[in-house]
Amino acid sequence: MKPGFLMIGSAVLLGTAALVIGQMPVTGEDGPSVPLPPPTVGTDAVRFASKVGSFKLLGSDQVVPTGKLSFSFNGSVLITGLDGKMTIEGKVIKEYDSKEFSKATYSGKGKITIDGKVRSVQFFGRDIDASFKGIGIIRLYGEFDRNLETGWFQYAGGERRDWGTGGTPITVPQMVYGPSSGSVKVKEAG
Repeated sequence: MKPGFLMIGSAVLLGTAALVIGQMPVTGEDGPSVPLPPPTVGTDAVRFASKVGSFKLLGSDQVVPTGKLSFSFNGSVLITGLDGKMTIEGKVIKEYDSKEFSKATYSGKGKITIDGKVRSVQFFGRDIDASFKGIGIIRLYGEFDRNLETGWFQYAGGERRDWGTGGTPITVPQMVYGPSSGSVKVKEAG
């Protein structure tokens, strides 16, 4: 029996130019698995906003997130492994700084822009309005506001999607699965 290939969604590896989905050989009792087509890599820019929520920008065990993250907020931010330039605007104060563990926390109301590499950025608070252009994975956790909305995210050129409350992971660049033509025709039975 020859081994086939199975796309493993949790085996996302980050590369320097694009996201690469890892494939691993598998065999089944019914014979070899059929290779799945690789995803199409979409836009490398996303914008997201929420009245109340949290997000975490992170990478994989292979590559740290790289690019430009800019967000205005009212809340708390933990930044780990910064290797780049960071600018702070508004009433944001540094609460904690550990050179040994390469971690710093900030709180307040303002704007932070990070340009370069960072191991992770974790935020919790209100009035988040953010954009990220580069390569990384973002986990979005929303809370219902007064209007029962959790927030939204939107890839450049795409439609707005709900942020959600259960933890929505998004990849940057966007991974698009399915037909590359963008059109699917439905044929009625009968």
